[in-house]
Amino acid sequence: MNTIKKMKLSRLQKTILLLALEKANRRRKGLIPPLPPMWSYITDKINKTDVTPVDVKVAYYGFPLRPKGRKIFFSKADMGSKRYNTASVDINRAFEHLARKGLAERIYGYGIGLTEKGREVAKQIRKS
Repeated sequence: MNTIKKMKLSRLQKTILLLALEKANRRRKGLIPPLPPMWSYITDKINKTDVTPVDVKVAYYGFPLRPKGRKIFFSKADMGSKRYNTASVDINRAFEHLARKGLAERIYGYGIGLTEKGREVAKQIRKS
């Protein structure tokens, strides 16, 4: 608990750590299948990514996803362009902050992956 207080993590940063821990645990249990080897040019990055900006926008900000054909996307009209852009900047800053603290590894273009230290802090947050 003291470790968490010393780190001065925001509510957003704590949420990101918890989302990442949950996704990493699901991946370890085999609930998220790995990408096939034929996609090897992105497989390493995606398999290391525990949380993406999309995950945070849905879970933390409650942004609705809209289907469009085979794709799923956010409609800026649903939430407002300013709110969407502000959330994107906040998430990027939170990812950078967590990486600087050694809690996550930044995987540019994808999201973050938890470090061992990040996993331990996330487990402490979950317990508190």
